[in-house]
Amino acid sequence: MTLTEQDLAAIRASRLFAYAPADTICLHLQHASSLDLEAGAKLLEPGQENNAIHLVAQGEIAVSLDSEGENEITRIRAGGCIGEHSMIDDRRAFTFAVAREPSRVLSIAPPQVWELMRAEPTIAFNLIQVLSENTRRNNAALIEAMTRQIQLQLSPTTDPLTGLRNRRWMEEMFARTIARAERTGSTLALAMFEIDDFAAVNLAHGPAAGERVLQQVARLASGHLRPSDQCVRYAGEKFCALLPEATGARAERAADRLRERIVATPMIPAEGHPFPLTASFGVVEWRPGMALSDLVAAAEEALLKAKRSGCNCVVRSEIGVSGSHAGHIKAA
Repeated sequence: MTLTEQDLAAIRASRLFAYAPADTICLHLQHASSLDLEAGAKLLEPGQENNAIHLVAQGEIAVSLDSEGENEITRIRAGGCIGEHSMIDDRRAFTFAVAREPSRVLSIAPPQVWELMRAEPTIAFNLIQVLSENTRRNNAALIEAMTRQIQLQLSPTTDPLTGLRNRRWMEEMFARTIARAERTGSTLALAMFEIDDFAAVNLAHGPAAGERVLQQVARLASGHLRPSDQCVRYAGEKFCALLPEATGARAERAADRLRERIVATPMIPAEGHPFPLTASFGVVEWRPGMALSDLVAAAEEALLKAKRSGCNCVVRSEIGVSGSHAGHIKAA
């Protein structure tokens, strides 16, 4: 194999080959194999046999506990190594290593590694340091993940009245879903909806009836949305639903079906006659670069347009990172 200028630059930048003569390293690495990876391609996955140290010569490789990268441990850039643990202990890989952009990797087989160490003992010391640093980094990532999980378990994340998740949970999980969409390039949409004239319901039928209205709408939303959709009670009579793998048009149709279901399900109070319910919806499709706060603000703006348009309708707002937007109203 002929080493490229990028290969040589990665070798010089590598901690594994620090303080070792470049000509000696290059001589031994002539027998290494190279691998060009497209963005999204897997270099390693749990259970896969691995008998090489992989030196990243170009691009970026993400190491994570899942293929989607939700539980990412670290990212390896040019000069960094992957696979040294499984090569040394002859055990299968236990994490995913996925190219986040077009990448080039030099794979160094065990015989080449041992020959390099015999020729330059400094490399053996470097490898011990690399292993130690990686172990510390992995332990830190594990501790952080466990701490976050404990914090979520201890914090109140469920709305006691409706049984839906609350805003505290939303800010954590919606942000993670958006980050995953940013990494994978998938679609995503947010629907915010509000029970119309909820204050009048409380005034006419009492707070107990108002609570049952919230519970009924929450049940209808949970039964209508897909298992992968995430619905929360945002505040008061306002709800939010995040729809992964959905375009704005698809989310608009889903919101309109839920709106129709709410209309078709009158509220039956403990005393008195049944009364109808309606809800207004604001829908926005996520665009790359939009944070959760951007998405919520756009949905709230669309919801406000729905209320101003007479309620009981769906407004879809297409908004970009620049802030420009165009609204589309679907009325009852």
